[in-house]
Amino acid sequence: MSKIFLSFTLIGVFIMMCSLASGQETRCACRGNAVYFGKLADADPSAPPLSAFPEMVRKGLNWLKSADLSKLPKGRGEIEGKDLYYIMEEYESRPLVDIVVESHRKYVDIQLVLEGREQIGTLLLDPSFPISKEYNPEKDIVFYPETVMPFLKTKEETRNRLIMNAGNFAIFTPNDLHAGCLQIDQPEKVRKIIIKCKIAD
Repeated sequence: MSKIFLSFTLIGVFIMMCSLASGQETRCACRGNAVYFGKLADADPSAPPLSAFPEMVRKGLNWLKSADLSKLPKGRGEIEGKDLYYIMEEYESRPLVDIVVESHRKYVDIQLVLEGREQIGTLLLDPSFPISKEYNPEKDIVFYPETVMPFLKTKEETRNRLIMNAGNFAIFTPNDLHAGCLQIDQPEKVRKIIIKCKIAD
């Protein structure tokens, strides 16, 4: 786990350097984490900084750019078996009294909003954070209390808050806690696809 954490920390530094060099905001600089945030239309998985991500993540991005996402039904579908698959979701964005904070250990998430808008809170994993529900290895998920992201319940301007419009995507590594599906000003219907990219056994 520590090797994975170090690997994605280095990717985060690389993303920041590429962002500064290009003059474009390509990451959410949340206490040094490696969250990549951008528009799918502008994404080039073969070029820095996205080329620094593991192969399975780059495959997921290439699949997103080539697939006809408008025809995919709700639910799960395989791309490369359990190593690379998608989950298509449709829901109404949740109020800020219903915040679910989570992270993963074996998979990287690529989350792409197709319709509607939502906000996602994100924060670098800290071993000192309390856990509200222990890690479930079958579902590859661990939950944290919403108190680790107090900024979500305020109107504070923070780079730990992603505003996801249609066409925006974000990459969440095992380093990154994230709390998604949250409304911005009011509830909205959202259609979102999540690509699950396996990077550890």
